[in-house]
Amino acid sequence: MVTLNPNKADNTVINLDKDDDSNSEATTKETNTAESTPRSTAEAKDFSAEKVFMDLKFKMPPNEDLMEAMDLAIERSKQWYLDMLRIKPSLKLHTVNPDNHTITQLDDPANFPTTLPDAKEFFHGLRPNLRGGYTNVKVLASCKLEMKKMAKEVEFYHHAKKESFTVSPIQSHSTKWVCWLLYSTRATDCKHLGEVLTQRLGKEVSCRFMRINDKQKYDKDDPHAVHIQSSEEDVEDVQALMSKLYSSKAEHFPLGMRMRYVSIVHDISSMQGLTKFHLLRNRQDGWCAQHQAKTVDSLAVIDTEVGKTSKTLRKMIMEIPATTGNTETPLFMAINAPWKGKGFVISYHPAKADEASTTINGMYPRLLAKYGDAINNFFTSKGIKKGRTMKWDSTTNQVTSIHDEELNGVFDADPEMADLDKMKATDEATTGVPKRGEVFTFQKERTDDDSISTMGGGGTRRSRQDDTATPSKKKPRTQTVTMDTDNNSNASSLTGNTKYTIQTKMSTMETTITDMQSGMKNMEQMMSSMMATFAPAGSGRGKPPAPVTPGLTTDPPIQDALTSRHVLLGSQAKGPEGSLADG
Repeated sequence: MVTLNPNKADNTVINLDKDDDSNSEATTKETNTAESTPRSTAEAKDFSAEKVFMDLKFKMPPNEDLMEAMDLAIERSKQWYLDMLRIKPSLKLHTVNPDNHTITQLDDPANFPTTLPDAKEFFHGLRPNLRGGYTNVKVLASCKLEMKKMAKEVEFYHHAKKESFTVSPIQSHSTKWVCWLLYSTRATDCKHLGEVLTQRLGKEVSCRFMRINDKQKYDKDDPHAVHIQSSEEDVEDVQALMSKLYSSKAEHFPLGMRMRYVSIVHDISSMQGLTKFHLLRNRQDGWCAQHQAKTVDSLAVIDTEVGKTSKTLRKMIMEIPATTGNTETPLFMAINAPWKGKGFVISYHPAKADEASTTINGMYPRLLAKYGDAINNFFTSKGIKKGRTMKWDSTTNQVTSIHDEELNGVFDADPEMADLDKMKATDEATTGVPKRGEVFTFQKERTDDDSISTMGGGGTRRSRQDDTATPSKKKPRTQTVTMDTDNNSNASSLTGNTKYTIQTKMSTMETTITDMQSGMKNMEQMMSSMMATFAPAGSGRGKPPAPVTPGLTTDPPIQDALTSRHVLLGSQAKGPEGSLADG
């Protein structure tokens, strides 16, 4: 390791790479005073002008011991550096933070740091990873080959290990997360989105699909979303621009992707805001779990303007309106390049799944009818061939194919068979007769108050409030009627529950009839009293009033006969209460 004193000229040893085009021998240039001749332009370019911030992602094995995990982090970063030198010997690492008092350069594996703080000078963000997995660090590197080309040449190494080494989109040693985007998905093309946002904002930003931090312990099932990152000095400007670009009132979005700005949890200062944050975090989790997408292999290019339309194919597709679900929002939510393979992934709301799927299948004839032959350059030959088997109906705004026409023909054919289906459905709906072998479950039909009333009181009334109680975990009893499977029998067998219900209703009817009889006896007594009060003189004064039976006349002969009958019956009555004719 060589320490560069900013107050003195550099004491730098330059070793020419074996893969260098120069045939000159290695030379050493030393300067001991400030008055020494400065280095050549080529040398300055190699070790100063071509310093590039690089994003490195490599795997770390888990280790629950903190000290061992620290040593493991150092060893893992050292192993990566040694492997890179075997491929590109001219690779050099520099101190990431330019504000350090001591600027160092790592050009010799023997001088690799042995402590974590020293290693973090060259691997910014390096830390022990107790649970294992990927670790993201930033390095400042230089090479005799342009770093972008160098990264391309070592891509095979990182691809084999499922790691990455790329030029950082933000050429700054210190970065900060700005926000995360609601309704983003794992399928989002973060690289392309970052490039578009950088152009729109005029500030360097990058995107990464990652866990939404809520200040709680890490959980692998935590919601994820696309996060926006910028340099620390640009954070405030980027926040202001992004909040306008993806505000709650925004209607037009970069790449047509309908997403919303959500602040980082550390930037929230109120309890109300924190509550809304957690609710939106849960909403993002639900969207990622329920949204639907379809890979389309018929699209070749989507971000180039089509002919003289001044529109890209992406814009044409994202402008297609929805006729189902929420028609105020577009049919499609986003279009992204897949992680693997060709084509594009089109995302949509699950409520619009059927319409989205059919629209995607008929994309070519739909756009051809609206924009003309200019779209042919943006579809694959396979997509064009398939699309020409369909046609666009401008009247119905629908795409039809030979398969649709065949279905229509089959549907209209054999009308007598269709009538049989209707007759069968009507018969079953009218008679309610189930098919042979079927078991039907009948639900209790309730009245308005769901109660059984009795005349004269005495019965317990069941209120509707009883039905609103917390349902039991036990299965409710049902009343079933099982039809006899024998063709010669039309009898049905009732279950015990059904019989019990019928007996209960009959008992209720008997009680009602008894109460009615009691009421009639009371009326009979009242009528007898009224007859005695209004009887004329000489009509049997001194005799007890005879009861009047409803439905019988009150003529004197008949009345006397009835009275005599009552007296006779009363004389024969015995019991503790004596004769009915007493008095």
